[in-house]
Amino acid sequence: MRFLSAFALALLATNVFAHDLKIGYIDIEKVVENTPQYQQDIDTINGRFQQTKDELLALFDHVNLLKNNLAKTNKESQADEYSKKLSNLKKLELYFQQETIAWNEQLSTERAAAIKRIEIFINKIIKKYGIDQEFDIIFYQNAAFVSDEIDITQLIIDQIQELLK
Repeated sequence: MRFLSAFALALLATNVFAHDLKIGYIDIEKVVENTPQYQQDIDTINGRFQQTKDELLALFDHVNLLKNNLAKTNKESQADEYSKKLSNLKKLELYFQQETIAWNEQLSTERAAAIKRIEIFINKIIKKYGIDQEFDIIFYQNAAFVSDEIDITQLIIDQIQELLK
């Protein structure tokens, strides 16, 4: 009996202190994409890597041209020359592949760093907004369903744009 009384008392006490939870959800990808600072960072990164991209594309075209010319070469009458050209072509293809991989890795690293910087900035805005608006919890990541009632994505975007003015 004491257990039942203690349980009822505990239930009443929790109801007295309970309040409605204020929950928010943010589509973080949408926030990142709509942040001018992120767009500027990505444009800057793309600009820095454009020359190398153009050089790699020119090298790709050159490799293809060499392949086509080599295909037209008479293999039997010019065996030594054909063998040298084929060896050089393979080296050039390997160099192209290595440079393309290195370029992609550098570009990915730079973009990831830009996303990390903007996420830190956005998280500060979200935290401040959550405290100011007295949210109990704000989620962001994938969700199966989010009602418009708790989706505060646009409010966060507005906060960021207001801060950057």
